[in-house]
Amino acid sequence: MATDKKVTRVEPKPQTTISAGSSQTAPQAGSPQTSLQTASPAKGSQTKRSGNQPTTKNRIKLSFETTIPDRNRAIALVLWMIAIGLEVAVIFRLLQFDPPNTVLIIGLIACIGALSTTGILLWYSANQLDPAPKHEKLRYFVQNYLGLVFALLAFVPIIIVIMLNKNTSRQQKIILAALTTMTLAPLAFLGISTGIPSIDTPAQQRQVVVTLMGVDEVFWTTNGSKLHLYDDCAYINTAKTSEIFVGTVAAAYSVRELSEICKPCYSRASKASPIETDPGEADLGEVGLSEVD
Repeated sequence: MATDKKVTRVEPKPQTTISAGSSQTAPQAGSPQTSLQTASPAKGSQTKRSGNQPTTKNRIKLSFETTIPDRNRAIALVLWMIAIGLEVAVIFRLLQFDPPNTVLIIGLIACIGALSTTGILLWYSANQLDPAPKHEKLRYFVQNYLGLVFALLAFVPIIIVIMLNKNTSRQQKIILAALTTMTLAPLAFLGISTGIPSIDTPAQQRQVVVTLMGVDEVFWTTNGSKLHLYDDCAYINTAKTSEIFVGTVAAAYSVRELSEICKPCYSRASKASPIETDPGEADLGEVGLSEVD
């Protein structure tokens, strides 16, 4: 369903360039060059477009990639909860015996380490497929540092209780505290998702747009801060909207200071039916959100 708003095409300014890892935006100036009184073609149509277009294989791959981050995060949280449960058992049960069963405690510490490691790896893989924008500070912190938080929660209390426990001998304290610390150290390092990509720069956003839609074309409004993939998106088809602008990502940034791709548009595009292309058309290869840098 196309929009009933006036749609105006905007061409990028000559000096506006998009390069990987950087962006140049101009002040909100410049007038649209061409006015389209009719709605632009609906995204996701079967009509051929010029330029690189994702193949059926790549659209299916991207759609699949957008469904597995939540699954991986859910599994990671379950594994971390099990690890916390074992930690509670060690602290409030095993360490209360006099003397504590050192072998059993070591075994449970190893299990906690294995569960925590698996959870961290799943969480990290989810972050690669679904990176958090840096300007969303809370989400960025949660996605990139939650693994570290859980690693500390799973082991630091054990170390403290071991050192303060009156039922453990000095030798047991040294052995158990050392093994627990040695298990925690690499987990703390793995728990920080350093180097995770984000989708903050225009170059990265353009890559996502082309991968999802097959063409570098987005929609925006005078007062909006999001890049939209569809002209009939409910967030730009409101009573306050009198005109919708359409153009490339570079054109959008040449006249507006924007922040990110509209999440409902992104979700809709990722679930859309694959675009059929001729075998001879260019293939985007492995381009996907997991490779946005």
